[in-house]
This record gives sequence, structure tokens and C-alpha cells, in this order.
Amino acid sequence: MQAEPLNYTFIFGACTWCVLSVMWLLALEKSAKARWMHQLHALLPVVAIGGYMLMAKDSGLAVATEQWFVAGMAIIAILTPVWLLTLLTRNAGVMDVVYSLAVSLSTMVLLIVDGNYSVRQIVLMVLVAVWSGRLLHHASGTNLGSNGEQQPYAKWRVQFGSRWWWWSYFQVFLLQGGLVWIWMLPIVLAISAKPGPLGTLDVIGIAVWLIGFVFQAGADWQLKRFKANPSNKGKVLQSGLWSLSRHPNYFGEAVMWWGYFAFGLANPYGWLGIIGPIYVTWFMSKGSAAPMLDRHMLKSKVDYAQYVARVPSFFPFFKSPGDAALLKRFQDRRSS
Repeated sequence: MQAEPLNYTFIFGACTWCVLSVMWLLALEKSAKARWMHQLHALLPVVAIGGYMLMAKDSGLAVATEQWFVAGMAIIAILTPVWLLTLLTRNAGVMDVVYSLAVSLSTMVLLIVDGNYSVRQIVLMVLVAVWSGRLLHHASGTNLGSNGEQQPYAKWRVQFGSRWWWWSYFQVFLLQGGLVWIWMLPIVLAISAKPGPLGTLDVIGIAVWLIGFVFQAGADWQLKRFKANPSNKGKVLQSGLWSLSRHPNYFGEAVMWWGYFAFGLANPYGWLGIIGPIYVTWFMSKGSAAPMLDRHMLKSKVDYAQYVARVPSFFPFFKSPGDAALLKRFQDRRSS
């Protein structure tokens, strides 16, 4: 029997990712922080291509893999012009604004490519669009305009000096682009599933997403109001959602991605999508987001140490043993 021809979109996307992966790995310095994360995101497309070559090309898994590469190409097509723009504006912090837009536009591209427009797909697209639109509005207030380049991007610009203009493409745009590409697995699986009406798992997904949205949007709103009061300057918000978790907005972000995972379970291979929310949860709680902010706040806010001792870091009502270790490291550095 004659083998099925490879999808040309997939071939183009695979070749593009392979070229970028080689450039990325060659540019990666031994002294770079989180070197393993760079290597993971650079090599992941190559591993995915190898797996795809072993699949029956008419299988549901092969179709989902092709659509995942379409999403990857859409992310590159969106972020590359933004990177070029930052070479003129000297503000790589714009990535904090456009990363959610990369997800929503890539989801829209997948929806158009799939061409089914089922109720499940439309509802999922609406949820992604609402999440993206709110983050765009929230992040643009601090990362655009007269505020200048935010941390850690300003620090990296100084650290890498004359190399930053090209290394920023890998350090900021491809690394974070690769991050959301992995996160999008459940969304890709949901869109490539057999079209149909909303099912029980989809309703559960909507409910989980709404819980996450309340935490993320509600926490950001409370923090904005707190900062708007001049008498709170230098203080730490410790009421409302911020009394349940030190990072309720990050917790809400992770919960919403578990909602997308429930949608992906409509696909027979939907269980593979669990990689996405697990990665989001790890990244937000342990990998980068929460720990980085904790370290910064301990240095800049006098009462933050007491806050760490009292309030859970990420999951409400669950006090992690890591908080004691965090405080000990902070106190050791301060006393040395």
C-alpha cells in the first residue's frame, strides 16, 4: 500500500523549527541560566517530528500533531515581527503583553484551518479570547508607553550588552513562545476532536475556567485598587484573594488551563493534553513566576517576610514547606 504523503504545511513548519532549533542551541552559552529550559524548548520540535514520522498519517494523533505544528508556526509568525519592533523601541517587555495574543490568534488560526466551527470549538475560542483580551488590557498598563522596559528585560539588556539585539529573540520570544506552544496542547486537541455539542466534560471545563478567571481577574483588580491608594505605598496587599494565596492571579492562570484540558478530553488522545496544564502549574508555582516575585518582594517590602510566613505561596489553604526554606535563605543572605 502506498504511503500517505506528508502534509506540506507540516513539512514547512518542521523545517522552520529545526533551523531555529539549531541556531538556538549554537547561540546558547554555557553560563546561561535555566540552560535546560532552552535546550528543552529547542529540541522539542525535533522530537515531535521524529514521533510524527512513525505515525500513520491518517490517524487522529497525526492530525493533532499537524495542527500543533500549525499553532507553532502561527506563534512564530506573530512573535517574530514583534521582536523586530522591539529592536526599534528597545522594550522587550512587550512580550508580557503579546504572549496571550499569540495564544488567542493561534487558536483562531487552528479554528479556521479545521473549518468545523462546532459549538465546543466556538465556546473554547470565546474563553481563550476573553482570557487573552483581559491580559492584554492588564499588561499593557505597565509594559507599554512611558513606563519603559520592565524587569527582568532591562536587566538582561545590560547583562548581554551588544549581543542582546539577536539573543533576545531566543531568550524572550522563542523561549516564551515555545512555552505557550506546549501549554496549547489541550487547545489543539480540543479543536482537532470530532465536532459536536457541549458535553459534560466541556461544562466541567467551563466551570473550572470560571473559577480560575475569578481568581486571576479578581486578584488583579484588588491589587490595582490597593496600589491606587497612596497610603498603601510600600505595603503588601494581604486581604481578599491575597489572604488565600500570595499569588492568586498566578493560581487562577493555572486553573484556567485545567479548564482547557477538560475541553481537550473530547479527543481520544486528549489525555496527552495534561502536559499543558501540568507545565503551566509548575511554571507559575515553582518554575519561575511565583518564586521570582517572592525573591523580589522579600528584598523590596519590609513586611513581606511576615506575609510569607503566614499565607500559602500558591494553592489556597495549603502551606508549602518551601516557604520556610525561602525565608531561611533570605535571612541568611541578609545576615551575611
